[in-house]
Amino acid sequence: SFPPLEESLAVYKRLLPGLKALGIIYNSSEANSRKVVEVARGLCRKQGIRLEEVPVTGTSEVYLAAQVAAQKNIDAIWIAGDNTATIAFDAIVNVASKAKLPVLTNDIEAVDKGATLAVQIGFYQPGYEAGVMLSRILLGESPATIPIENIAKKSIEVNFEPVKALGLNVPPDLLKESVSFYNLRARLGRPAKVAMVQIVDNPVIDESCEGFIKGLEEAHLKQGSDFVVRRFNAQGDVTQLPLIMSAIKSEGADLVVTSGTPVLLAAARAIHEIPIVFTVASDPKVLGIFQDDKRPPNITGVYDDPPLDRVVDLALKREAPFDTVGTVWDPSQPNSEISVKKLRKACRERKLTLVEATAAVVSDLPQATQSLCQRRARIIVISADNLTTTGFPAIVGAAKKNGVPVYATEPRFVERGAAGAIGDDYVEWGKQSGHLAAKVLAGVKPDSLPPEKTRVQRTAVAK
Repeated sequence: SFPPLEESLAVYKRLLPGLKALGIIYNSSEANSRKVVEVARGLCRKQGIRLEEVPVTGTSEVYLAAQVAAQKNIDAIWIAGDNTATIAFDAIVNVASKAKLPVLTNDIEAVDKGATLAVQIGFYQPGYEAGVMLSRILLGESPATIPIENIAKKSIEVNFEPVKALGLNVPPDLLKESVSFYNLRARLGRPAKVAMVQIVDNPVIDESCEGFIKGLEEAHLKQGSDFVVRRFNAQGDVTQLPLIMSAIKSEGADLVVTSGTPVLLAAARAIHEIPIVFTVASDPKVLGIFQDDKRPPNITGVYDDPPLDRVVDLALKREAPFDTVGTVWDPSQPNSEISVKKLRKACRERKLTLVEATAAVVSDLPQATQSLCQRRARIIVISADNLTTTGFPAIVGAAKKNGVPVYATEPRFVERGAAGAIGDDYVEWGKQSGHLAAKVLAGVKPDSLPPEKTRVQRTAVAK
């Protein structure tokens, strides 16, 4: 847990390009603090930064120490993880505020207490990795075979309240690297207006929207004070989307969040000035939103890559030998067409015959599924889209009557009767999009944030 001192100085110099002197307060009776200052002293000397050291022996001395530091013609106060200074952090912020000095820190808790910026190593990830190690041991692996790891991922956090009060300009590339943003409302002088649009009511889209809010909150944005959300729902009617986009523009939203491929397509056509962050959508390049590989400058987000090849392999492992696969898809949905093309390729590579049936509404699904069974499909593979998600019970019901197992790209479908599934975790999908959106709301331009592929997929099988 030794503070990332060298990385910290590099970040501080980007925030304060004219940085020449830092005041550092530390407890001289603590060995860890003395070591930190010793290392910091050497680093500052190499970089031509004057380090004004103000030692203390207890919390009662911190307020006076901060006053002493502030009088030494410094550019900022630096608290490098010292326990005593951290306990009395409010006193340091009080003095720094009056002296118009930024407070820079390596403490994970300090930004919320008034620090301007933190470069820190969080404790969540080391704990998470330790949990992974523990699971390996519980499953029978010997601790002796697992090497000790150093998990030290640097995180940058920004507090917009002192940033605005001090008149600082945080470089866009520094905001892009940051993971947390406190008091975002200070940036606009009000909560940011977020318009969230979904194509239809269904569990997976609802989960993605919930995940999106969690993603913003994980970036330390607070609903109500930092952002407010107005939700729109086309109720499955794509003809309503242009009207929704028009309403969003007239209301002056600061960010548009689209959930569902049809919503992304409609937003890309109608909205060009407001930033758009998409979730639960196909690759925009494949959808044709990027013309000649040129991305609209206001769009970023997270797309999926349905693992249909892995779903077919899962079925090959779990089922009796088969040579014919069936699928139902909706030709009116671009994401559905993308998925069926991937499934065709997966079947062709495995020398399997693919039989297809199309459907336009939920009432078409039982007959479409029945036709696949009559054409000797031995398994049915479904790639989750708005139609199959809504009408999945009808697909499973018709398939079960014919003794044909159903596999899918939506893990939740196993709870609804699928034999197995591999696919995206929609809460995590939404959270990943929320993390991107937090950067956009903080001032990062969408065209500097490349669209990302979903990072978390789950495998589920029926017992």
